[in-house]
Amino acid sequence: MTELLKHLPSFKKNKSFLSSRRWVETLCKEGKLQKAYSKAKSLGAEAQSYSNLWRAVEYLGLI
Repeated sequence: MTELLKHLPSFKKNKSFLSSRRWVETLCKEGKLQKAYSKAKSLGAEAQSYSNLWRAVEYLGLI
């Protein structure tokens, strides 16, 4: 979570924050989604990408 707070200082693990679109839009703008996807995919399932969320991004055709 420390890494996330570097990029999104207002992040909170509560329903009202997580249900907002704004934080997702902030994290995805300026090519940040592409960069995160590429990095997570290159690390593979055995590395720091515990959720393998990059697979969902790929499946949904977001990249």
